[in-house]
Amino acid sequence: TMARESLDVTVVIMANRAYQILRGEFAGVGAGAPGRRATDMLSLDRPTLDFVAIARGMGVPASRAVDLSAFAEQFERACATPGPALIELVEGEHPQAIALLLLQLQTEVAAEVLRALPSALQPQVMHRIATMGPVSGEALAMLDRLLNERIAALHGPAMLQLGGAREAAEIINNAGKAVEKRVMPELTRMDRTLARAIENEMFKFEHLFALSPLEMGALLREVESEVLIDALKGIGEEQRDVFFQAMSSRAAEGVKDEIAARGRLKLAEVQEAQKVIVSTAKRLANEGIIAFGSGSADGEYV
Repeated sequence: TMARESLDVTVVIMANRAYQILRGEFAGVGAGAPGRRATDMLSLDRPTLDFVAIARGMGVPASRAVDLSAFAEQFERACATPGPALIELVEGEHPQAIALLLLQLQTEVAAEVLRALPSALQPQVMHRIATMGPVSGEALAMLDRLLNERIAALHGPAMLQLGGAREAAEIINNAGKAVEKRVMPELTRMDRTLARAIENEMFKFEHLFALSPLEMGALLREVESEVLIDALKGIGEEQRDVFFQAMSSRAAEGVKDEIAARGRLKLAEVQEAQKVIVSTAKRLANEGIIAFGSGSADGEYV
């Protein structure tokens, strides 16, 4: 279709020469380390699939990159040339380079890439994303010279602040519950303080605004009214409506009156009340009652 319609689409295949998803399933059933025959069945290296030849046989220009420098050059050329293209990026890059690449993508796209990486590599990549810090324009040029030119045009030669707990949390939330379950325990083992910071960003009070009225109702049944009033005191009317819509009109009016009658609260009191509600939401998400944070991404709850 890409060739026939001459679509401006560039496909990047990260070739790991294996049925990595089947390896994950093999590990998930507790079968232990695969033997030689099982390992052979999970590989794609005899013969090695030549995605470049396959693409060219279907009328799509294709190339192969064995490092990020070559990939940057090929990707720039593909973006500058009208019509379809395919680039086969052979596995073997350091997690730091993968982390840097993911930080150039929208979080939803980065989450899809993270999900496709080998499970053992996922925690390493997320750890580097969360601890990346300043990155020079020269380092970014390793990935894509075109991207580097755009960054230089916007920011000049100054160091750019990339990564951090918030960015890592956004990617994990979009990647889904299964990835979270693999990545977070390993991150905790690697750096407990960092893992706690990422978790705090993964589960924030504003994430509750996305709950359905049914889920919000289940949450509010577990929250004391005094805690709810203190928590809602610190947000705007429009944001409060998300909570009120899960209540009866009479109950909603009662809470509104309580908020209006409540005197001034310290910001710390409001934040503490919100933390209590977030903690309750996390517990309900773990129990499968609501989808909070990354709980909805994999469709695990029905």
